[in-house]
Amino acid sequence: MLTLYHFESSPWCWKVRIALAEKGLEYKPVIPEGRESDPVFRRLTPIGKVPVLVLEDGTGIYESTVINEFLEERYPRPPLMPADPADRARVRMIEEIGDACLAPALRLIFTARYRSERGRQVRLKSVNKEQEAEGLRQSERWLDFLNDAIEGQEFFVTTFSLADIGLTPMLCRTAPFLDLPMAQRWPHLSAWAGRHTARPSVSTTRPPAYQVAEEA
Repeated sequence: MLTLYHFESSPWCWKVRIALAEKGLEYKPVIPEGRESDPVFRRLTPIGKVPVLVLEDGTGIYESTVINEFLEERYPRPPLMPADPADRARVRMIEEIGDACLAPALRLIFTARYRSERGRQVRLKSVNKEQEAEGLRQSERWLDFLNDAIEGQEFFVTTFSLADIGLTPMLCRTAPFLDLPMAQRWPHLSAWAGRHTARPSVSTTRPPAYQVAEEA
């Protein structure tokens, strides 16, 4: 059986759980403890981060995008990549925009307002307004792009794919938590998110709600 080292709250782990659910694959979930000190975990991944998918022979595969593409190649049904090479490239480009552009921009807003502490988010008394404004500026650029990309379409690329999965954590969890005006400013993305969160593979793997505390 496959083993998945993950944290339920991690956006990158959510991506992998969705793909596993879409493929109907059983796996043993493991929440790692002492990632820096556990020699077993360190042998599985040199970067020391989750998610890590461990195959039946003990091979560790790390990085969410790499894991999901591995799952697609090893378990091709149902497909999560289109058949056409150009469409496959579009899937990868959309996912890269999410991972490399939108996620860091949203994180600027997040860390301007909160700090993470023992599995919860502590709302800062003093918001870093300059950082927040820069995060909003960057986020709006990529949300505008994605809103245009999904206009008139059910999915980002022809059918449900790794592109939709890759954008899930940002558009279905982080952006709403940050109170971004999705429905008003980016209605096509908002409609996509509403459809997407109702999908069984997404709803059944969804992380728990953010736990928020006020800074003392």
